[in-house]
Amino acid sequence: LTLYCDSNQLSVIGQTLPASLKKLDCSHNQIGVMPFLHNTISTLVCDDNQLKMLPALPVALRIFTCSDNQIACFPTFIKEITEIDISGNPFTCLPNHISAMDVTTKAYPICVKGDTVNNPLGCDSAGLTEIKTIGLSQLKLYPNPGSGVFNLEIANQIDGEALLVDVYNMMGDLVYHSAIQGTSAQVDISQQPNGIYFVRLRGENVMLNTYLVKQ
Repeated sequence: LTLYCDSNQLSVIGQTLPASLKKLDCSHNQIGVMPFLHNTISTLVCDDNQLKMLPALPVALRIFTCSDNQIACFPTFIKEITEIDISGNPFTCLPNHISAMDVTTKAYPICVKGDTVNNPLGCDSAGLTEIKTIGLSQLKLYPNPGSGVFNLEIANQIDGEALLVDVYNMMGDLVYHSAIQGTSAQVDISQQPNGIYFVRLRGENVMLNTYLVKQ
């Protein structure tokens, strides 16, 4: 399955994508947040949007062009990628290098926590364990859809570490930030307008991504 939605004025492309999707071209739009990417996707073209972040990249990904966006922190690059273009983004470091990168891209340092010179935003390096993808049971966020206050439950405490909870609107703007210790918390975005929101939980060794809908 191939989805071409390039050269429109789209600000969102939906909460979820088809599980059988193999190629996605959503370039030249106004998209702020990319939905969860199923591991079947081998081609992702998202140049010239307003993306500020990306979810974990699919393991099948071979062609990845996402130039001219606002991405400062990239997820780990799949080493089997054969074509890549991430130019025109404001990153100062990368999670890892892969052979398909050109010399200019490979010249950027690897992100290291605590490096305030090359990694002022605290971007993650390669090696985080992606423990949450849409459809798995480690994370519950309910009621979803909801009116603004959502209950967050994690099946098991993750090695006792605190998790940071970030919620972004579909333009990629951070609208909620909190830290939780334990297995439950509340996320309150009642002051935000109705719509779809991207939720990212991250810790020292883990990262979880999902969505919620306020209505």
